[in-house]
Amino acid sequence: MKGAILDGAQPVILLPNVSWRGLREPLTLAKGLQTLVEMQYRGDVFRQRRQARDWTVATFLRDPDQGLGLAVETDSRTDEAARRALPAARPPPRRMACSKSFACMAFLLEQFKDASLKDPTDRNHCLDLKAMATRFAETYKEEKSQSKELGLNGLRALPGVHHPIFKGKPINYDPRERFIAEFMEKRGDYNVFHAFYLELVQALYDAGATRYVFCVNVDAVIAALLLAVLWKDYRSGVLTEKDLETAAFNVFLYGRMIGAAAEIDDHLNRGRNMDTRTPQEQCAFVV
Repeated sequence: MKGAILDGAQPVILLPNVSWRGLREPLTLAKGLQTLVEMQYRGDVFRQRRQARDWTVATFLRDPDQGLGLAVETDSRTDEAARRALPAARPPPRRMACSKSFACMAFLLEQFKDASLKDPTDRNHCLDLKAMATRFAETYKEEKSQSKELGLNGLRALPGVHHPIFKGKPINYDPRERFIAEFMEKRGDYNVFHAFYLELVQALYDAGATRYVFCVNVDAVIAALLLAVLWKDYRSGVLTEKDLETAAFNVFLYGRMIGAAAEIDDHLNRGRNMDTRTPQEQCAFVV
């Protein structure tokens, strides 16, 4: 592990399927793990201190001191439901998690690289978004024709465009994108990147590149909102593309964790397993 930990950093070592008691009996561990045993005496083992036991999902949800302190029922069905819900709450690896939002940001950066854009939230940006979208749509259609002629398996996917569920109608919408768009409209907010995406899906259809008007999916909206916040610092050189990727991951992670906590609370306190009981009018959102 030499060189893997930065100076001054606090290392955290995850040992799946290794119990606290297993660390106290090193000869029962695999040889590769035995060298880590002495670290428990130089650091700390994250276990349930009150009962000196390893954590379960349910005990972590209930524990008011070290855990979340949720009012979770103490029965075997609830414990099993919490255990089975854990994989769904765990975020995927960083590259996979942030790839969609950052891919949308990278796509927008390419489209706006030559644009004289100072403030993405200013409606008076003097950019012809329809013309920009049309140019891309025509280029994309040509790529599609060449790909077909050459017998290639597939064309590059367009980040932020289309969805496997919200499709097949003459004009398609991702309801999550519509919710955010309507919320922004009520507040009088504007985002040029979101507006470009809306022009793009129409331009792709008008150019004959798509059979119907694709939806703008929620990944595009997340990317558009985040890029607008970071645009000035990116253009000035304060932020790099790597910084944008890190930001995309963090936004994904925070949203996933908030959503997971809300789902666990809803499923366990107002329903069972995957049954959601909270009325829609009582649900809230985080902006």
